[in-house]
Amino acid sequence: MRLSRGELALAVGLAVWAFAPLAAVGIHVAVNGGELIGTNGYDPFDQFQYLAWIRDEGSHLFGSDLWVIGGTSHDYVQPMYLISGLLWRAGVGIQVAYLIWKPVALVVLFVGFAAYARRMTSGRRPAIAALALALFYETPVLAFAYWTGHLSGTDRLRLAFVSDDPNSALNLWGFEHAAIAIGLMPVFLVAVERLWEVDRAGGRSDRRWSAVAAVSGALIAWLHPWQAAEILGVIAVVWLLSPSRRRLLVVIVPVVATVLPLAYGVLLAHYDPWWSSFQTQSTVTPPGPLWAVVASFGPLVFFALAGIRRPRGDGEWMLVLWPLAAAAAYLLLPQFPSHSLSGVTLPLAILAVRGWQRCSARVPVPAPVAAGLATAAVLAVTVPALVRNADGVADDLAPNLAGALVSQELRLTADQASAERYLSADPRPGGVLAPWLVSMSIPGMTGRTVFAGHPQWQPHQNVPLTGEFFAAGTSGPVRRAILRGSKATFVLADCGAPPRLQAQLAPLASLVRRFGCVTLYAIR
Repeated sequence: MRLSRGELALAVGLAVWAFAPLAAVGIHVAVNGGELIGTNGYDPFDQFQYLAWIRDEGSHLFGSDLWVIGGTSHDYVQPMYLISGLLWRAGVGIQVAYLIWKPVALVVLFVGFAAYARRMTSGRRPAIAALALALFYETPVLAFAYWTGHLSGTDRLRLAFVSDDPNSALNLWGFEHAAIAIGLMPVFLVAVERLWEVDRAGGRSDRRWSAVAAVSGALIAWLHPWQAAEILGVIAVVWLLSPSRRRLLVVIVPVVATVLPLAYGVLLAHYDPWWSSFQTQSTVTPPGPLWAVVASFGPLVFFALAGIRRPRGDGEWMLVLWPLAAAAAYLLLPQFPSHSLSGVTLPLAILAVRGWQRCSARVPVPAPVAAGLATAAVLAVTVPALVRNADGVADDLAPNLAGALVSQELRLTADQASAERYLSADPRPGGVLAPWLVSMSIPGMTGRTVFAGHPQWQPHQNVPLTGEFFAAGTSGPVRRAILRGSKATFVLADCGAPPRLQAQLAPLASLVRRFGCVTLYAIR
């Protein structure tokens, strides 16, 4: 795929964007010392889970819930993290094994979006405009709300839930599996379209396109199932518009390949109690209010509606139905409904560019003026979000209390890294009780289970109990009761731990080793 200058500029910009937060954390570590965890971007918490799965799948081929001391069933496999786990087993650092997917996701996302934008628009400049919108669109309302404080913190959070997931480029900040999935969505749809084209022309079924559709559909379903439900819905409706047994048989292999990972997820949630608990806890965030949806998509949908024309052919129907399928998934799927909106900016951007062309054709404006207005419109709905998210990364590493807390989610101090390496090498089995933010990195770095970890994968009381355990004013009996209840084998006390901690734990635990100001205890 040969890129035009505009596409090349967008590719370079997307690459800089993808690696910017990682570079910022690397510079922070170089200046302040410590060790990279591998997490990057605006939401490290889920990334700790991905690191844990990499470690667990590398050790057992199937992952489990490492946020529960005592262990759970090893019954989860995710293809990306299985490959990363095998790389880790071969000697690659866990951080590198995780981060190798960033360039892969960058290529898949860009090439998938760029090829589809070319296919569904007429002209080089419209394709570039559609690609820029598809990759970087996010409502400027959110950025201005953060900068001006006109919305309450709760309303800003509601708007962010509806706005951040549709920002395709933002998935490259630690959510590379989602970026790969949405980059494959147009691949799947075009492959199915080609299968039906060959069938309509009376030719033999093309096994290559069938394989492309099957592989891309299976990966989408495995990596980000919301988008799999959407593409299945799209082709189901397109088939119903012109149903025939032959058209169904042509796509049966891609459909089955896409459904199987979804069925696997349903079985996990049914038979594994911890997956079932996670599914239940994932329904606590309902779809955002109508005003947030309008504020997030209003500018794009306005021109997208103007760009809709009577579909001629399966590909055009898929383009129009794609946003409708995303809206249906957003309203109907109970788990993390905002994830259904990932990737929807691609069809909306293409339709919006068509709508802009249709509207501008009816207004007698000189071509240079029209081009300038189009450029200004694209910048207005992309640049504010870029600046806001970049500001967020800078704030996370700022030399203040908030930055110090967040930096614990992105790097380990030299003492913490030494303690976790010791835990990784210690042959004694057992879980760890450690301060919450320190504890988050332990499963990925050591392979051990922890008492305080990802809130959606363990009992809610564990985190506050851990806070009470390490609080300065907690009495010895209470501290020992929490330790007994945690069933931990090790206690990892970070810098600033209560000075009486060792004496109060003496009846149960003994000092193993000090790593600077970090101390490791073991239950007798």
